[in-house]
Amino acid sequence: MDKTNQVKMQSSSSGVGKIVQTIAIALGRILAFLVALVLCLPIALLSSAAAVPAWLWVLLAIADVGLIAVQFRLAPAWRGIAASLVGIIIVGLAAVAASQFFASTPAITDAYGKPIPNSIATLEKVRLNGSEQWISIRGKDASKPVLLFLAGGPSATDMAVTRIALGEMEEHFVVVNWDQPGAGKSFHAVPHAELNPEHYIHPRTTIHYRDDGTDR
Repeated sequence: MDKTNQVKMQSSSSGVGKIVQTIAIALGRILAFLVALVLCLPIALLSSAAAVPAWLWVLLAIADVGLIAVQFRLAPAWRGIAASLVGIIIVGLAAVAASQFFASTPAITDAYGKPIPNSIATLEKVRLNGSEQWISIRGKDASKPVLLFLAGGPSATDMAVTRIALGEMEEHFVVVNWDQPGAGKSFHAVPHAELNPEHYIHPRTTIHYRDDGTDR
């Protein structure tokens, strides 16, 4: 009788262990899936916030979908999750690199999609204070006054966001968006050890803009 009870207890314990293991694996997959979705954000933003060719971001998106599927196809579970997340991180880095390589700002067009005469829309690398930095210049009339926008920084750029947020200002100004050192495409313009509040408050920088569409 004792042996029978012992066998039953072991069987019950084994059953509980399998249930706990199954639940743990399911929760792990769900968590990994959510993390994967977050890591896919660079791909999701390519079509709307960058000038990457459609064929490229579609290929990267397909790669991400395939890598997410790997989580549920590859056994054991930890191997599928690890392979999936590492792959998605690599694809995300490729997306960031592509967004920088194909970086541009779209032309300002009329209702028929044609560039407006005397408008300006350019993304340029300029030399400021002895280092190469990036600015975008946009306006429907290149002879209008200049409105300089300084991103809060450091880290990410605001060029894509402000192109939409300040779109109406392009009617009345030439909007210059400056990625200051430590931000966006000017992230490595200046050694980060030299970046401090004084650097941003007194940058000792002058951008000379001419209404013929150039800036120096």
